[in-house]
Amino acid sequence: MKILILLIFMVIVSCESKTTFTKLPKHTETGMYDRDDERKGKKYVYQSVLVNNPTSYKKSLEKQLFSYHLKSRDSIFSDSEVITFSTLFYIENHKTSYFINHADDSGGFSSEVLLNYYKQYGIAEIETKQIDNSSELKTEIIFANSH
Repeated sequence: MKILILLIFMVIVSCESKTTFTKLPKHTETGMYDRDDERKGKKYVYQSVLVNNPTSYKKSLEKQLFSYHLKSRDSIFSDSEVITFSTLFYIENHKTSYFINHADDSGGFSSEVLLNYYKQYGIAEIETKQIDNSSELKTEIIFANSH
């Protein structure tokens, strides 16, 4: 009986998959604000990330997403011209995994644009902003409608 319980426990533990993150290099960019407002000439950075096997527990998922985002935050804001850093998280599946090796393709007979999948497969966006030309930062998470 003890062997059976041990075997069942090992099967359950081995079936639990770990949440993993895949950064999409072709969907990571630094840009410059060019509108005529207080942001003109300042930089923004965004990245898109696929999440494989996200937990269904919102608080746990939120912690994992924040942790991933914050790993890059300090190095990105070491550039004093950067005022905004955003991370868009998507569920990794057969549609979104196309973008691991491909940039957006908006032309021709078919188009593949990652942002078009956000409504269906988006998890959340985390955005960190510099507050009023200070060194203080504010980070917020907005979950997509489906989560």
